[in-house]
Amino acid sequence: MGADDKEKTLAFFDALTDSLGDSEGVSKEEIIADLQEEGIDVNAAVRRILTMVENASQQAKRQQLEIARKQRLALSSKKPTQLGGFVGWSKEQIIEKINELLHTDAPLASVSYRELESKSQEDLAALLEDIIATKEMAEQESQDED
Repeated sequence: MGADDKEKTLAFFDALTDSLGDSEGVSKEEIIADLQEEGIDVNAAVRRILTMVENASQQAKRQQLEIARKQRLALSSKKPTQLGGFVGWSKEQIIEKINELLHTDAPLASVSYRELESKSQEDLAALLEDIIATKEMAEQESQDED
């Protein structure tokens, strides 16, 4: 996010909090009109905020996948990896399993889009390991919270 975007976002929140500070009994339309009087394009500001939230969400998911990859690599020297379990699998079987995991587990549903068809079988197996490790981490975190 550039400095100009940050200034626009701060200006938006300043105007928003000013408007909401005395908004008791004021309609949504009046608040939007007040913001527009302050020179704020409410729709553009909302789009920017939603984009920021989506970008942060995607970044968090990429980081979680990267942590799983690092854990897999660290463990690979200590014990046999699951990769051995995928050696007999065809590229199509691995892609199918990846898609199955990405579309059935909400926390993994948008970990990262990758052009699976262009990946090597070895890369796909590694990605599948990372996804499984990410899923296991999420399940462990869920159990820890209970």
